[in-house]
Amino acid sequence: MITAKSFFRSSNGNVAMMAALLAPVLALMIGLLFETGLGLSYIAQSKRVIALACERSTKPTRTMTPSDADRRKNVLDTFDTLAKSSNQQVISRDATINWLDTNISASFKYVTSFANIIGFKTYEYKLNYQCTGIPPFPHDGEVLLSSSLQMANGTTLILDYYRQAAAPNGCWNVFKPTDFGWEGGDGPGIEVQDWSYEWCRNFYQWTGLPPADFPTRYAIELDSWANSSMYKQIELHPGKYEISVWYNGRNPAFAGSNQIDISLQKLRPVPDVYKTIISMKQDAKNIKWEFYK
Repeated sequence: MITAKSFFRSSNGNVAMMAALLAPVLALMIGLLFETGLGLSYIAQSKRVIALACERSTKPTRTMTPSDADRRKNVLDTFDTLAKSSNQQVISRDATINWLDTNISASFKYVTSFANIIGFKTYEYKLNYQCTGIPPFPHDGEVLLSSSLQMANGTTLILDYYRQAAAPNGCWNVFKPTDFGWEGGDGPGIEVQDWSYEWCRNFYQWTGLPPADFPTRYAIELDSWANSSMYKQIELHPGKYEISVWYNGRNPAFAGSNQIDISLQKLRPVPDVYKTIISMKQDAKNIKWEFYK
């Protein structure tokens, strides 16, 4: 005979046994739920990294960074910095730069904390992000390209080629256009003169050039042993722009090399031909500073 009292005693034992059997399962389920939360948070951080790398490196104006290769490097450098700071494990990443679009793709790896108990050690996934937008337009009156000539590291050009007792500070030197931030040019180099030194002003007075009323500190002479040129890439949005330059010819002995042209060439999205917008020339009897715009 089974009495009620003995039945209840047996029921208590069954409940205790079932709880003991379910405890590991419940712990595993709680761990997996916690793992899922960690994984989703990690993936969300990956999405932020790839989005910020795209937005930060694309939206600033390309006036000083027109090259797609340079812009691509900026995007990937930004991505690497953000990924490292947020402890992201990156398997691979790449970026494609178009005229107005940037596309980033990256593969990530998430290392589990609890799921490895059931043999699930890592989770790999791939993300893609595209950002599109026209960089900020320049402000009215903003100078996009000036005659300020500095080395790539921000230091002043060293004009000490003609250093001697008569000119202890020097006043000119020959550079490549890339030395002071331009993309390049033809010829052996660009002679840069610093007219802030009196000796330099007097020296060029000897060659027939006026020493006074010089409009800027630096002058560029495009004839370092042979005719030279220089070019710079900048981004121009639709609008009106003023391009101006001070020009002075050479002394009569070099009158044949007195012509300098300023041209524009459209590169994006479809290249166009060179178009001369300013042509400057002086005869041997009219050597003086003139302003063109």
